Amino acid sequence: MVYSLSGTSYWDPNIILNGAIGGGYQPKQYFSNYPNTLMLLYMEHFLWLLLGKPTLEVLILVFNYINIIVIDFGMVMIANIADRWFGRQYILLVTVSIWYMFLVTPWVALTYTDTWAFMLTALNLWLITNYYYSHRLWKRYLYAGLLGLSFAVSYYLKPSLLIVFVAYFIIYSLYFLGERRKIQDWLTVGLSLIFGLIVVAGICTAFHVYTNNQRMVVVDPSLSHPVTHFIAMGMTGTGGYTLSDVQLDERIKSPKKRRAVNTQLIKTRLSAFGPANYFKFLVNKQVANTSDASFGWGQDGTFLVVNKMNDKGMVSVLPRKLYTQNGVALTTSYEYRFAVQIAWSMALFCLLLGVGLKSWKIQFLKYSIVGGMLFLLIFEGGRSRYMIQFLPIILILAAVSGQKWGEWVYGHFRTDREK
Repeated sequence: MVYSLSGTSYWDPNIILNGAIGGGYQPKQYFSNYPNTLMLLYMEHFLWLLLGKPTLEVLILVFNYINIIVIDFGMVMIANIADRWFGRQYILLVTVSIWYMFLVTPWVALTYTDTWAFMLTALNLWLITNYYYSHRLWKRYLYAGLLGLSFAVSYYLKPSLLIVFVAYFIIYSLYFLGERRKIQDWLTVGLSLIFGLIVVAGICTAFHVYTNNQRMVVVDPSLSHPVTHFIAMGMTGTGGYTLSDVQLDERIKSPKKRRAVNTQLIKTRLSAFGPANYFKFLVNKQVANTSDASFGWGQDGTFLVVNKMNDKGMVSVLPRKLYTQNGVALTTSYEYRFAVQIAWSMALFCLLLGVGLKSWKIQFLKYSIVGGMLFLLIFEGGRSRYMIQFLPIILILAAVSGQKWGEWVYGHFRTDREK
């Protein structure tokens, strides 16, 4: 699949790749406007150097094979989390769900922040799990440091990944404070937090120093889009990317004025909506954020044009037939969409079945999902591609809720028959 689908994308992934190798099309202010792309840029540049500076076509192919490893690694960690939190009986369902919904989909052939975010969410959950279950002090401090490292990388790659940390902090704080604790427990948690924050500060400092001294791309912090830009953009159309908002921001060179204009834009759009229409808009945006089981495959720009698109031996292979038309990724691959839509609908339904589950771990997963959905409602969203980063949480909770509900139904059915 990777070999037959790898190709060039004419939107963000390819801009970052061109920046990493120092060639091709790069919008002048792109990395200044979107500093959250710098982490992926640095990672790809380092790998490009490590691989001996291959051509763009070869580099894309290698990155996509790495993509498989990244997604597989995430799947293994998710299965381990399900086992340690809820029991071995949930491993199969969780693994099959991830395999079917994401691992054997065309997303393995497109390296971007989405697939890395999927793995990072799984990694963050896995590190939290190991911190919680570790009883030796040195292990606790080790995992606290690794959590600090993952926190910083998550922030620079995709800030919305921090929702998992916020949810864990809220739920674990309530759980921790709800029981009598020894002084040693308070000391361990306090020192773990301090050590984690020191690591975060160290990574952030190193990142800024490197950014200020690198020569790959031009980065002007004064040109970055403010948070209010993404809130305003999330309030028009379907709540997704809006070119006119981007162009408006790019014309304003003063950061202070840019923030003021975007703040006024938010107020204007809220006033134009009114309470009832804004609520209706949010409902429609939530549907757009969550309804597409293909996670927006083929939607952004010229999404993907495969390599060797006229190769007669490749034209007839199954992945090209399923996911592209004449070598171009489109939104009309109905067979693929129909198959994953059924599974995705079942997963979302199973989330609803977990309403009555109340353990702190279940609450942590619920808070993470709700937090993620609120983030996408407030900021730029409008397409389900942004749900990829929350897939580990969604599929764990869906598997646990669905299986527990199934066991409950079977138990009642069996009891009725025995009567």
